[in-house]
Amino acid sequence: MTEQPIVPPSAGAAPSVPRAKVSPPPATGLARRRLLTPLHDAGHARVVLVTAPPGAGKTTLLAEFTRECRHSSPDRALAWCRIEGQDASATGLLRILAASITVALEGSERELRSDDELLALLEQPGPRLTIVIDDAHLLAGTAAEATLARIIRLLPDRAQALLAARSEPGFVSGLRLSGVVADITADDLRFRSWEVEALFRECYGLPLPPEDAAALTRHTEGWAAGLQLFHLATSGKPAEERRRAVANLWGMSRLLRRYLTSHVLATLPEDVAEFLVRSAALGVLEGTLCDRLLDRTGSHLVLRDLAEAQLFTLRCDDEDSYYRYHAVLQSQLESMLAERLGTDGARSWYRRAGALLDDAGLWSAAYRAYARAEDWGAGAQVLQRYGVCGTEDPAAALVPRLLDDDPWLSLAEARRHAAAGRLAEAIGAFEDSEQRFDDPGMRQRCRTERRLLVPWSASTPPGWGVTWSDGLRAAVRSDPARLRRTAALATEPGWQLATGLAELLDGHPDPALRALRQAAAAPAGFVPLAARVAIAAVGATVGAGCEDTTGEDVEMPARDIEALALDAELAGHPWLARIARAVAAAGNAAAVAGIAEDCDADGDAWGALLITSLGAAGKLRAGAAAEPELAAVAQRARGLEAEAVASWLRAVRPGCSGGVIQQRSRIVLRCFGRFSLAVDGCEVDLSALRPRARAALRLLALHAGRAVHEEVLLDALWPDLPPAAGKRNLQVTISSVRAVLEPGRSRGAPSMLQRRGEAYLLDLPDDADADILTFSRSLARSRAASSPAQAGAALRAALAACDGELLPEDGPAEWVVPERERLRAGLAEAATSLAGLALADGDAAGAAQAAQTAIRADGFHDAAWRLLIEACEQAGDLAAAHRARHGYQAALAELGCAL
Repeated sequence: MTEQPIVPPSAGAAPSVPRAKVSPPPATGLARRRLLTPLHDAGHARVVLVTAPPGAGKTTLLAEFTRECRHSSPDRALAWCRIEGQDASATGLLRILAASITVALEGSERELRSDDELLALLEQPGPRLTIVIDDAHLLAGTAAEATLARIIRLLPDRAQALLAARSEPGFVSGLRLSGVVADITADDLRFRSWEVEALFRECYGLPLPPEDAAALTRHTEGWAAGLQLFHLATSGKPAEERRRAVANLWGMSRLLRRYLTSHVLATLPEDVAEFLVRSAALGVLEGTLCDRLLDRTGSHLVLRDLAEAQLFTLRCDDEDSYYRYHAVLQSQLESMLAERLGTDGARSWYRRAGALLDDAGLWSAAYRAYARAEDWGAGAQVLQRYGVCGTEDPAAALVPRLLDDDPWLSLAEARRHAAAGRLAEAIGAFEDSEQRFDDPGMRQRCRTERRLLVPWSASTPPGWGVTWSDGLRAAVRSDPARLRRTAALATEPGWQLATGLAELLDGHPDPALRALRQAAAAPAGFVPLAARVAIAAVGATVGAGCEDTTGEDVEMPARDIEALALDAELAGHPWLARIARAVAAAGNAAAVAGIAEDCDADGDAWGALLITSLGAAGKLRAGAAAEPELAAVAQRARGLEAEAVASWLRAVRPGCSGGVIQQRSRIVLRCFGRFSLAVDGCEVDLSALRPRARAALRLLALHAGRAVHEEVLLDALWPDLPPAAGKRNLQVTISSVRAVLEPGRSRGAPSMLQRRGEAYLLDLPDDADADILTFSRSLARSRAASSPAQAGAALRAALAACDGELLPEDGPAEWVVPERERLRAGLAEAATSLAGLALADGDAAGAAQAAQTAIRADGFHDAAWRLLIEACEQAGDLAAAHRARHGYQAALAELGCAL
């Protein structure tokens, strides 16, 4: 090779190479004898090659080896070279090699003019020399690599090169034929569980129990950087919290994400990075499979290059046919895939991947993809077709671990249990997936779905809660008439479903059908399917020929119910499909009993109760004796605290053309938002009343259940008339209101509008749904509550009842303004208390919502503003917290105060 002269430095010049580039880093890692011994024993090798992905511990191993040699091998000299991008020229490489070798052999740095001069120095007698070159992959394809290849080929016997790189240098393959290359691979560098135990005990001073060390090793696949990041994420935390974090490795995935993004994904061309993200859905990678999934060609070359570059792509077989991504990278890629495609798009993509894997006979990977797609029907078919053992499958050893570690699959498994009615298993799986996710949005999604199920578990205390599921559970427990609706909630499909079912249990099929049909019109999902099944159940219990108020026959043909069951099955809701099949078989006692037995076998107690109830209703409709079925329903209902279901069956009587539901009158009174009064689901038309008569009714409604003295009525409605004239007007007004409210009432029959001495009373039945009463009674229950849970449930019921301005029709009338202000203050206090309870319970989103309600009621409520700011900060919504602070400052400024 032609000499390349280098201009020597002038006398007294500073060293030409920074000291950090020719000095090993401190050896702070675990001294692993199984790796260090082969390095010490590799004196026969001209080249020792350490190849592994970023963060695998290459530099740490070489630093520990260097430290040991300097302490225990005085006859060996070590030259350390840390390569950087600017060293990729022949001159740059020679400069750093000359500096490190002359320091190692002569004690001081001097420059050499050429690689021949460097080789001549090495030919001189002296100690054994090991030249350590870290990050040698940065020289790939450059003139510096050619220079290094020549130097290594011509090394004298006393010299040896120890290279650390992410991929094997091109020139090494020629040396292998001579048998002068020794290897330390990525698998060698992988920490074993006992080494993880020793690492945390000896280096970090934070011992892990053996079982936790084993779990952490499995989660990280022994990746050194993953172990270090786990230590950084949990350092300083209590031992119990660190133990929980072992099972929730993904709770530290922000650090992992940053590391992988900067050290792996950011170094790749955009098309290759996109290849990684999209192909991750397969789990097990093969060229043809990737081509078909990504609609491209040449995927096998991309996989080969990724594996050779040690970019967390691992070979699964000796023929280089199958690959997989490192578990940590796999998790990162699948999170990115979900973010890019969205929930529905990701499910569709995984379903496509599952079909390709299934066609290829990779049953375990296919099952995993179908599980991520939440297509449990296709997954079950895969297991049924292939079985779970005795089938040749290159992925079989990989997928069980991925199933154990994947938070997305944990979520899918939770949803599968929920869809089948296995509530205890579903709730536990949702809790597990919530712990595994680090993304706040995904944690909230798990929490939300779990909360829909929790009210139906046997251990849940009574309470109305905040979701439609909470409200329906409380209604089913004892009193369906208590289920409250507000204008806002009534437009949400879940609340429409809950309202319809509560109306049905309370013996009011007409309003039940109206609410259920509204819910059934919602976009695809559990709620509209459940509403359609409930409508079918109404038809099966009301009977043939019965019509609702729209004139529509409510009984659904058997073929339509079977089609509905199939729709539910295909949509991934086997529990609803089972209920629908029971509705279709309601007249066949043996078939219904068989379906109920299936529920019992699967641990589906609620399904068994509902199906047994349908069987009893079917017998009653047919006029047959149903005592055994009724007794079974009562027993199941007691076990599930579902008295309303048993009460509904006890109340049924032969009715509408052979139906079984007996109607009962029901009053619904609304004073918030807009005044209305409805009887049995039909709003009373007040347009025939004069304005003062309507005002009188609203005033009495404001004090519903309490007598209002005639002097109060006269002062509010006829303040300028003499007493005698005012009383005559009042009597005429009350009579006109009675005539509209109770047009068919016979003389002497009890009246809703009663006279009590010199007072008048709007007397509502006990089960009347009056928002003004709900608000005041709920506040009283919250003050008397014995636990935060009971107080929170009562406060939520109060907020749900108070929806809008009190009697807005009466404007600034003097009799309504004080009540309006009193109720507004009560609402602000209730919402503030609820925000405090929610924040203490870790529900930052619920706390923010309640605090905003309090501020809408009272814009100067100091505690509400402070809770809103704290809730936004706790939720991680810094923009919302900033807006809240700005609003708080504006409110204080308006009051003439300052923070």
